[in-house]
Amino acid sequence: MAVDLNTLGLHIAAKLGVTHSIAFGELTVHAEAANINDVLMFLRDDSECRFVNFIDLTAADYPEREKRFDIVYHLLSPYKNSRIRVKVQAGEGDVVPSTIPSFKAADWYEREVFDLYGVMFSGHPDLRHGHHQHIRPAWYPPYQRQELWHLHLWRHCGLRGGGLLAISVHQPL
Repeated sequence: MAVDLNTLGLHIAAKLGVTHSIAFGELTVHAEAANINDVLMFLRDDSECRFVNFIDLTAADYPEREKRFDIVYHLLSPYKNSRIRVKVQAGEGDVVPSTIPSFKAADWYEREVFDLYGVMFSGHPDLRHGHHQHIRPAWYPPYQRQELWHLHLWRHCGLRGGGLLAISVHQPL
């Protein structure tokens, strides 16, 4: 059953007081970080939404903005055959509420965002740095940007492009 995204966006905006947009065939809801659990629980429990599957949580860094981080949640409604993206903004040093009360699956993703971007999540049961330290060689500076890692591999390991440079630093080599 396909759902009209604009109608769904208007329904969510009316109930929660958030803004919405549609891009690339997906609905995006823009919310305040302090209200993220209320938004996610509404999207999960409302009969018009039923976004019961937590797909992922990620972040994007926009250093030129005052609130430089977009924290982005992706949910799926298998009942409505629809996806939704929820975005909140956080500044450097801001604390975002953990969404584990809404979706237990957010646990690992919040640790990833914290480890890679430094965004703090209040109420997270085990938020700590070092999650990726085991895959970095001793000579690799901690929390260095990924493009420098690739430059180092290219210069010192003799790699010449192709798939090897596309290996994420998050995966064991």
